[in-house]
Amino acid sequence: MKNLKTITLLIITSLLFFTSCEKEEDGFVEEVKGEQKTENTVIEVTHNYTYKNEKFSVVYTFDTKGEEVLKVEGNIEMAEEVFGKENPEQALYFPIKEAESKDVIDIVVFDSFEELKRYQNEEENAFVNFQSQKNKSFCYDHTVNGEATVRFYHDIFLQNEMTFIRQNNISFRQDFDLGGLNDRLSSFEVRKQFGSTTSVYLFEHGCFRGRSYTFNFMPSVAHAAVFDLRTATLSGWWFWRKSWNDQASSFRVWDR
Repeated sequence: MKNLKTITLLIITSLLFFTSCEKEEDGFVEEVKGEQKTENTVIEVTHNYTYKNEKFSVVYTFDTKGEEVLKVEGNIEMAEEVFGKENPEQALYFPIKEAESKDVIDIVVFDSFEELKRYQNEEENAFVNFQSQKNKSFCYDHTVNGEATVRFYHDIFLQNEMTFIRQNNISFRQDFDLGGLNDRLSSFEVRKQFGSTTSVYLFEHGCFRGRSYTFNFMPSVAHAAVFDLRTATLSGWWFWRKSWNDQASSFRVWDR
């Protein structure tokens, strides 16, 4: 009888020991898997610039976690010449032909927003001028109904929508002052009809002033997004460890 009790005790002890070891092993496996799931925060983004018909490229190694440029390669001398000078009206133009975001970005650089408008389309320039003539002040909000929809977000990858400035069913919209949403825009998306072109203009300051960024969504795109404005430069600020993220103070949307 004593032997039976002894054997039973040994079996129970062994089971407890193996169960404990198994739990510890499972915990270790989960921890290792967790480490393996850690994402690499360092990315490479190539910008193909065009300035006054001259083309040059710059490759940025960017730490998305620390929001810092770690390395810059390519035609740096040309980039410093174009972006290093003081130009508070500099305008960048992004032609978007595909729905998915890319690590290669095409950018056309202009010395002013007026120069960009002449390049893009005289029709837009005439339309905005006509609307301005009907208003004594340059700073005003205006909406024309249409078929495009634009949604703006506080964070990258379309997180935390700024619902107060969502634009539904418009062909033209301008907002000269973002108020409490000033300098908080990090990503946005556009839904439109195939065959139309939608431009989203972001301005550094209120009343459509300062440096500007124009994202042109081409006729072949019906739904597209700019997922991370950190990958777009603002007058070469990446050389000084800054980006266009959280910089917009006014905007226009034009669908035609």
